[in-house]
Amino acid sequence: MQQELQAGAAAIEWVGAGYDLSYAALLITGGRLGDLHGRRRIFACGLAVFTVASAGCGAASGAGVLIA
Repeated sequence: MQQELQAGAAAIEWVGAGYDLSYAALLITGGRLGDLHGRRRIFACGLAVFTVASAGCGAASGAGVLIA
């Protein structure tokens, strides 16, 4: 990933930190929303958001776009 995006070590750290932060925030939020609106519905929405976000990350042209 680092070679393909021509990114430095600091940019790769930002990618990892961004993933960890979003995962932690959405895990707690998703659990609460699952209690309120149904686990199956929130799981399906989360799966759709994850799929779209993964496609966006795969299409990133550089480290800055990936971090954003």
